[in-house]
Amino acid sequence: MRHGDAVIRANTDFDRDLSLYGIEQVKSAAANVMRSGLVVERVIASPYKRAQQTAEIMSSELKIAFESYDDITPDSDPREALAWLSGLQQKNILVVTHNPFVSYLLALLINGDFDTAINMPTASIACIECEIVGVGLGAMDWFYDSTKRI
Repeated sequence: MRHGDAVIRANTDFDRDLSLYGIEQVKSAAANVMRSGLVVERVIASPYKRAQQTAEIMSSELKIAFESYDDITPDSDPREALAWLSGLQQKNILVVTHNPFVSYLLALLINGDFDTAINMPTASIACIECEIVGVGLGAMDWFYDSTKRI
């Protein structure tokens, strides 16, 4: 999942808050996850403020706690994140992060390379199915684009 729409101005990129529109986007995304029947077992978010706020809303709506992970920020390496994800025990994990990272992570999971990044508008969710987490081993189950829902 990419975080919801954020304000443009802040002291640093790290400190950008969700906008009011972003809050509504995330609430809509949470409702979509609940309608899908997917039971999220774990929510993990980037430490950036807008991702933390997105995870807080998602967690509240899904009634599950969230945690932070430092290496899923805009400039993180998707290959390293994929290796980390492959070691997690839970099956249904919601990762709240940023572009371009999330677009490249999805491309790596589904296509096996970075050649075709997957467009991730704010508060969008890509549900990826994979028996084993690895390069090119995922398949898109469903995609939610909150920018087309509000």
